[in-house]
Amino acid sequence: MNIIRNSILRALAALIVGALLIKYPDHTLSGLTIAIGILFLVAGIVSLVTWLYERRREPVFTAYDAGTGQTKVIDSTTVFPVVGLGSLVLGAILDLMPETFIRLQMYLVAALLILAALNLYMNLVAARTFGRVGLGYWVLPTVILLAGIVVLVKPMESAALPLIILGWSLLLLGITEFICSFIYLKLKRSQEKAQAALEENAEEVADEETISEQTIDEADFESTEQQNTSTAPSPLSAE
Repeated sequence: MNIIRNSILRALAALIVGALLIKYPDHTLSGLTIAIGILFLVAGIVSLVTWLYERRREPVFTAYDAGTGQTKVIDSTTVFPVVGLGSLVLGAILDLMPETFIRLQMYLVAALLILAALNLYMNLVAARTFGRVGLGYWVLPTVILLAGIVVLVKPMESAALPLIILGWSLLLLGITEFICSFIYLKLKRSQEKAQAALEENAEEVADEETISEQTIDEADFESTEQQNTSTAPSPLSAE
């Protein structure tokens, strides 16, 4: 039953998460962006705190050079963590302006798609100077251009589209998990019933064999007594 229980729990979790992703894709996307921002913030804070702690220690120490026989002064000041500061700034931006960051990111994707489509169009126009270009070659640049325009017009909806697809996939996974659990439970119960029927039949057969053996033993005993009675000499014949 532990297998069935775990399967049902997985199915419920998949259904709940899938429904939330489909119902609130924008909020889920913002929440993921904020979570990523928190990770960047923690990394930046740890880096800066480590730098401040190392800076409080003695920044200079002396070392003896055996080759020259002189004492050298070595500066051990820790380098300022530029990457940690950048991580801190990026985490603050992600946490304070998640939707703005997502929009800017999608605008950048839309610009790249549109520029890529225009570049393909220019290549096809240049290729027409050498010969005829079929209509099928213009389909892919057109699809890329339309995708860029859609992302440019609806940036948040485009960013949430993968989460919606993921949500429907999780719903399908949860339903499939439920069906598999039901089939497994049904087959297991059928097997248990068949096993119980086999054991019951085996017990009945064993009981019948025991009864038949007892009957045979009783019959043998009666026939033996009859034989003994018939072979025993009567009193008249003895006289």
